[in-house]
Amino acid sequence: MALSITYPDKIIAGLWHSLTVTSEAGPPEGDVLLDGKPLERRIIPMRAPLWKITFLVAKEGAGKPLVVKLRNPAAALEETKTVDAG
Repeated sequence: MALSITYPDKIIAGLWHSLTVTSEAGPPEGDVLLDGKPLERRIIPMRAPLWKITFLVAKEGAGKPLVVKLRNPAAALEETKTVDAG
């Protein structure tokens, strides 16, 4: 498992979210997209091989697709979740 993401039970509109990323092949890079538009995000190092990605989902994001695209030197990953209204 070179690259994986751990999600909360729900991605809720109007809240800040933090995803845990396991990246065994170095620091991950990538984007978080809401309905195809990039969100401002931070990738924060924790203890290797763990990282956190934090971002804000606007209230208008309810029902829209959230796409997380990540890559590291060994792997690439793209996952889609639907944003919940809460």
